Amino acid sequence: MRLMDRCPFCGGKVRVSAVGCQDCGTEISGLFSLSALSRLPYEDQRLIEEFLLCDGKLKDLARKLGVSYPTVRLRLDRVIARLRDLVEEHRAGEIRYILNQVDKGNISAEVASKLIKEL
Repeated sequence: MRLMDRCPFCGGKVRVSAVGCQDCGTEISGLFSLSALSRLPYEDQRLIEEFLLCDGKLKDLARKLGVSYPTVRLRLDRVIARLRDLVEEHRAGEIRYILNQVDKGNISAEVASKLIKEL
């Protein structure tokens, strides 16, 4: 089963709150961040997989998918744009979280500045 990025009932963003080991059964719960790649729609993830399996060669990908080079280029450009948006959205959320920690007095402004620079 693939991980859903949207709630099937309300359409809200899904968050991962538990992970488990299939070998020993250990479960860890908390709030986990998903990579930007994992938050892309499934079709975009598959396109990226196929792109990588074609060694990043768009001509080979176009041939494998049975579409023209310009079609593959357009699809890939759209995926790149979505991925950029997701990365920026995640970064903005991280910055909000860090600044909130400063407001609560949990970390200093100096620490916050260092953390933000590392993002």
